Amino acid sequence: MSIKRLLLFVVLTGSISVLMACGSRSEDHCDVQSLEGGYELVFCDDFTADDLDENTWTGANQVRHGSSDVFYSKRSENVRIKDGKLVLTALPTPIGEGANFGYMPYTSARLETKGKFDFTYGHIIVSAKTAPGLGTWPAIWMLPTDNHYGTWPGSGEIDIMEYYGKRPDLVSTAYHTSKYNHMNTSIGTIARTTPVPDAASTFNTYELIWTAESLTWKINGDEVQTYRFRNRLETNNASYDEAWPFDRDFHLIINLGMGDAGGSGAGEIDPDALPTTFEIDYVKVYQIDHETHDQEPPSAPLNIERSVLNTDYVLWERSEDDMGIAHYEIRLDDTFVTTVPVNSYRFNHVDLSAYALLQIRAVDFTGKTSAWSTYDLSESI
Repeated sequence: MSIKRLLLFVVLTGSISVLMACGSRSEDHCDVQSLEGGYELVFCDDFTADDLDENTWTGANQVRHGSSDVFYSKRSENVRIKDGKLVLTALPTPIGEGANFGYMPYTSARLETKGKFDFTYGHIIVSAKTAPGLGTWPAIWMLPTDNHYGTWPGSGEIDIMEYYGKRPDLVSTAYHTSKYNHMNTSIGTIARTTPVPDAASTFNTYELIWTAESLTWKINGDEVQTYRFRNRLETNNASYDEAWPFDRDFHLIINLGMGDAGGSGAGEIDPDALPTTFEIDYVKVYQIDHETHDQEPPSAPLNIERSVLNTDYVLWERSEDDMGIAHYEIRLDDTFVTTVPVNSYRFNHVDLSAYALLQIRAVDFTGKTSAWSTYDLSESI
């Protein structure tokens, strides 16, 4: 990517691991520096350079789980920049070259920003045209950079957009956690399908607004799904992170999967539909400039209580803040215990009867704190 200017914005919601830059461009995608709500641009790639920016993106060169018929390749036949677009192409494996591609019948591409652009919280906007054809499975999604809460699905997955060639008029948005995933047959993955009839014929915008307590998806500016952490529901017989592991760094992934591995819904691959391409016009990430916009301290947590179902759980009402709560600090008898991003906590291997007082306060993203709220642990449940 040819560098034209750096985005020198560094005091943001959550965290960001690196400073990113915009390349030379013929359109003004990277010129939109601010969004409502105090969001400022921290990452933009509009793919107007001659080659893919390897300081930002890492290409896979292997067979990946979930696409058992495809080998992800970094070669230019599978991933390239063309006419200001990122183009991922699925192709039949060249005859006689199976050994070079894991003996898979098809090749495609997968890119990720892991270790190069990792971040916590933000407003992500991607303009994309999906890949048509039975068996295609293009996706724009996110995985945790470090599996702080365990391997998949414990540390979470966020699907900004998934498209299945078997359902050409629909796109899917979803998230996966220990509590919500396809292996949990009583609950399953929380997903939403939305009609987008021209998904494979024109560029549409796919957005995710990720905050400390909610995920909101938009397609072409219209909200299609929202998940907001609900302490009474999410913490019954589970710690908060089993439903909400989204308080750590994640990274972006763009890939063109192929085939119906694991019941993806893509359908059996139609060889006559190849080659097929997944095109990306731009990828942008905004984060809140709290240092500029955060003026007020948060309110104190209210109505602290212990769960009737399990007295190891403590719940309270969300605090209010002009630009959002970063976390809650928890103490027992003036001794620090932990911080949590949501308004509940499960005390594992702690005998609460040995303590007299539970104390909780809210902290915003500039470090301003609320007053302490207290709960008398001697009270009966």
